[in-house]
Amino acid sequence: MMTDQLDEKIKYNRLQAKKHGVRCDVTRIMVDIPKDTRITKFDGTTEVTEKARLARNGSELMDMFTKFCRDNCGSFAKFDSTPVLMGALEHVMENYLGIFSMDVPKVVLQRDNKPHFESLIRKALLEYERQLQKQKPAEPEYKECVWEVPETRLYNSQVSQARDGEIFNHALQPFFEQNNVSAPEYNFARWLDQRTDEVDWWYKNGDEGKQHFAVPYTDMTGRKRCFYVDFIIRLKNGTICLFDTKTPGSDEDAPEKNNALFQYCEEYCAKGKKMVGGVLIAQGDNWYYPNGLIEDTATTDGWSVLDLRNI
Repeated sequence: MMTDQLDEKIKYNRLQAKKHGVRCDVTRIMVDIPKDTRITKFDGTTEVTEKARLARNGSELMDMFTKFCRDNCGSFAKFDSTPVLMGALEHVMENYLGIFSMDVPKVVLQRDNKPHFESLIRKALLEYERQLQKQKPAEPEYKECVWEVPETRLYNSQVSQARDGEIFNHALQPFFEQNNVSAPEYNFARWLDQRTDEVDWWYKNGDEGKQHFAVPYTDMTGRKRCFYVDFIIRLKNGTICLFDTKTPGSDEDAPEKNNALFQYCEEYCAKGKKMVGGVLIAQGDNWYYPNGLIEDTATTDGWSVLDLRNI
């Protein structure tokens, strides 16, 4: 296609985007600075006495864009799907709207644009799910194996070593944590590590792969998947705990995951051993788990307080 033809096509696409409420001429993302807030610049500290606005820098925008994509992966594995979604948005924006990759986060995250992109991504994910269902892939085979904490573990570049003296009781030392670790995972790891009187060891499980522990479950679309539980814990009394941190309503498959995990624990206990587990939600200073079957995670009413001394 000739350059002038390409330009005309991009102009047309941008006009159509504008008609649907999407701005393409975003040059920066602003953030409000409250009155009387002190901000530190390279040349010293400045007191802001009136309401001010600052533009997000490139690094902040990329962090926000990564989080946006991570939060909009639907039921797909976030670790794998986040970079795929980022790449897809960049590809579409450049080829159809003439917006280069460095400007994509600005357009996507613009206050009025953001809801439109969230809606489009949800529609795309639903269509993708429908296409997967049409293909009817062969049902995956699941083999039950004895899992043990690995002696060594390979990490990718998306993790960082915890500060010295911060984590003591993780099964593998030193402890490495995802750079974009969720707040519930981060907080529970430190809550857990402080309870050395009850905990023999604990292990932060991986998100995929045969070397990590998983429980089979069927998601809301009827697909059989592997549920990689966040935390594997061995108490000093021999009890095994399997917990996965959530926030209320954050995962539409959370009930299916919890119920499959609860059934797994029940079957394990039937062999004369002790195991408890489920999804885990923080409320105030306490962590709550269902200790049974659930239909949603919108509320923790009727759930049990996690007290390792009484398990």
